[in-house]
Amino acid sequence: MCLSLLSFTVSFGLYWSDNTPRLSTVDLYPETTSTSKISVATLVRGSEFGDSTPQAMKTLNSLRSFVMLRDIAQVIVLVEDSGSCAHLPDELSLRVRCAMLASGCHHAFFHKPTIGCVLRQLRSMTTTDVLVFVNSDIVLFDGLMAAIHTLENVSKKYVMVGRRLDVKPGFKVDVRNKLTHKKLELHAREVGFLHGDYGLDYFVMKTEDFPIDLPEFLIGTWRWDNTLLALLMAQSFDVVDGTSFVTAIHQGANSAQKANHTLRIGAEYNDKLAAACMRKAYILGRVNAADFELQMRHSNLALVPKTHDRVYSLYKCMIRRISFGDPLLVFLANSTHLERLSEMQEWIFSMREINYVIISGDVDDADIISKSEAKVCSAPIAAQSNQLGPLIPATAASLLDVAQLGVDLAFSQVFPIDAEQAKEVLSPVRFGQTSLHVYETNMIVNIVAGEVGLEYLRRVARCQKRASVRVRLCMKCFFSAETRRNLLGRRYMQCFNKVWAYDRITA
Repeated sequence: MCLSLLSFTVSFGLYWSDNTPRLSTVDLYPETTSTSKISVATLVRGSEFGDSTPQAMKTLNSLRSFVMLRDIAQVIVLVEDSGSCAHLPDELSLRVRCAMLASGCHHAFFHKPTIGCVLRQLRSMTTTDVLVFVNSDIVLFDGLMAAIHTLENVSKKYVMVGRRLDVKPGFKVDVRNKLTHKKLELHAREVGFLHGDYGLDYFVMKTEDFPIDLPEFLIGTWRWDNTLLALLMAQSFDVVDGTSFVTAIHQGANSAQKANHTLRIGAEYNDKLAAACMRKAYILGRVNAADFELQMRHSNLALVPKTHDRVYSLYKCMIRRISFGDPLLVFLANSTHLERLSEMQEWIFSMREINYVIISGDVDDADIISKSEAKVCSAPIAAQSNQLGPLIPATAASLLDVAQLGVDLAFSQVFPIDAEQAKEVLSPVRFGQTSLHVYETNMIVNIVAGEVGLEYLRRVARCQKRASVRVRLCMKCFFSAETRRNLLGRRYMQCFNKVWAYDRITA
């Protein structure tokens, strides 16, 4: 079920409390030519209507901000409590389409709504081109609408998320009319601060692209939003970071403090569901891993490539190429190996029942990677790998990056010659064992996903780093590249043999 998804403004610069420059809008947002209609949807308990508690006021503030959005065609509110729609304030009842959450949308044990069911109902109710699904404690502004119109003009398949703006408890939120609404945005940008990039409080997509077969994660706790974004990345959506232009204020109590999600009801359930869906690849579902970001360029809002850690590029490449239920064979390759790639195609395709990814760290390999039909990904492998032979300081660190996805993996520095031999090497992975095989110039390491495998790689990485440092310290004594390589190998193997002996004893 999870794997089926792997289908002219006047503005000035302000600094939020994390010293990140952001745009703030004084009057108008950019004019656009898009005619796409937009809906905003949320889920509430419903008991907030007609109430005067602080929580009720927060929900009403959010709904007022939704109906004030420029060009908004539809505001949809799903309520959990039966009969709540009748108590919706008059100022909102004519602008909001209120409906009862469908029966069966609550988890039988936890009695909490499930995201898959909620999104299916919202998609069936939405009559517009674009749907914004947002948390009910978020206040939105017209920058969102300008961003959507821009995306509609430049992208056919997108999802926009962004970091919310947290404000200290007691911050006055006033959304009585358009004037107070606009003042609220400017003031919040001066005193607020950005939430972490893991917190996803809104999703913007074309209505037809909203998933209807998402697993039944519980709403109100973690993992479902990060998993959803990672799944969309795997489907090659244009993931857009709208933080710099879209203001989304969080009204939650103590929003300036980090909430302990592990203590929330259903947190463990969502954790296990995310792992079953795509192991730990949900770690990619974060704003900082987006492909693009919105920026003002010459008084126009534009979509520009986002600069991020290259490991995110590796992760996105891999989740589009592998199955998380099977072992993974990783080849660390350089330009020489990639030039032989066409010769290796027949051999590689003979192992279709085994996941494989060829990882190259050479920037010059971009053309080869883009033209190849093989599963080739780019990774931050150290440049010295080509000079130091198979036992390189970057090897374990690069494999550790891959292992963070939670996949079982085997590793080869150069291509093995015998396919049957490679299958034999992979067999211990299938049975959850940890083993080392050295075949002439090939070193293949099998590890187990999880803490055992990660700890094993951490030790190996420490050995390789230590060996590399010792080689650099001895450069005054050893001038030959060959001698340097041999020295690195000896230092590494001395350390590694101790790690290996320790593993065997503790096993």
